[in-house]
Amino acid sequence: MKIVSDTSPILFLAKIDRLSFLKDIDLYLPPEVIQEIEDGKHKSPADYILIERMVQQLKLTIETTPLLPDLPSNLGAGESASISLAVNKQIKHLLIDEARGRKVARLYGVEPRGTLGLIIEQYHQKKISKKECKLLIYALIDAGYRISEEILVQLLKEFD
Repeated sequence: MKIVSDTSPILFLAKIDRLSFLKDIDLYLPPEVIQEIEDGKHKSPADYILIERMVQQLKLTIETTPLLPDLPSNLGAGESASISLAVNKQIKHLLIDEARGRKVARLYGVEPRGTLGLIIEQYHQKKISKKECKLLIYALIDAGYRISEEILVQLLKEFD
């Protein structure tokens, strides 16, 4: 399966030590995402080391693409580049967490998936246990992932 990724899913998966969830995916990144990851190197050197190590084990393609001309100006550089790459390469799936970017991706016919959804998918595919899934959700929140309390409660009820 081919997937383009924005920056935040890569960073959050590194923070919870689960970049391995991407190992069976043909992952495409625009250079802007690589730049955003490198820009954060000084903030979290440990995450950057994990990302560097995992990148060597991933099926990763870094590809430049022209930005779509009519993207909203309130998207970040990584989001704009990721959406553009998915559209220009006709890649159906995009890993992206930011709500605005997810909406724009849908407008272009790209299916957004977030970090949280990736974790839940691992559970549904029986690659992780229910307990591990819940612990990873809590770890994701501890790492700074934002989710509404209502959605979190609803989600955790599904696992009880």
